[in-house]
Amino acid sequence: MGRRREPRANFVLPVRLLGMSADNRLFNESVETLNISRRGVEVSGVQSQVKVGEVVGLRYGEKKARYRVVWVQRLDASQPARVGLQIVEQGKPLWDAELPGPTADPYVLPRSADRRKNPRYQLEIPVELFPRGSPQPIRARTSDIGLGGCYVNWLSPPRVGTDLRIVLWLGERRPTVLGRVVSSDTGVGMGIEFGTMSKECRELLQAFLKHPPGDTGAQDHNGPKAAVVHKFDTVHE
Repeated sequence: MGRRREPRANFVLPVRLLGMSADNRLFNESVETLNISRRGVEVSGVQSQVKVGEVVGLRYGEKKARYRVVWVQRLDASQPARVGLQIVEQGKPLWDAELPGPTADPYVLPRSADRRKNPRYQLEIPVELFPRGSPQPIRARTSDIGLGGCYVNWLSPPRVGTDLRIVLWLGERRPTVLGRVVSSDTGVGMGIEFGTMSKECRELLQAFLKHPPGDTGAQDHNGPKAAVVHKFDTVHE
């Protein structure tokens, strides 16, 4: 498994693990952590057949984050597994425990360059998605959003490359922007890249990100999450 980039703290915490199993079944099960760090976590009691490389969701209380499965350890097929997870997006605090910072280590995991031109903000806002060719909209919520795109929580996301019309619920305003699905994580959600925006839509989104309702100092995904929650009459997750 290689050397860890930072020390782990031993915390046993109840969490929910959700995603798509190796036999293409959605799962949402209760497991517990064995140890956690800023970048990763080891969980035990996993009954589903999870696959290395898959992106899964982890819920702790009311907080959620996306992790990638980096290893699976199971003594035999009848026993629950221990699973090592690495966070997909940095800067999203999931744990309320104080964790040790990184230490010097000669092992460096390869990381892809962050090609985003605009910062993302951890804001949970309602959106209506209209995939091309689909008669029914998808009503969901974002987990983060910026001028360049957003990540939407949805268990059965459209495939990568799907074009969408997106209605953003920004307070009392409902601007519309075109976008495309650039990542699709079954059982978790989808990453959407925005297309060219109208001047009005861009200004509305900029103003919302700068001062969202309920904000006490909203910051990008390297800082705390602004307490912003709007609700549809019916919202599916």
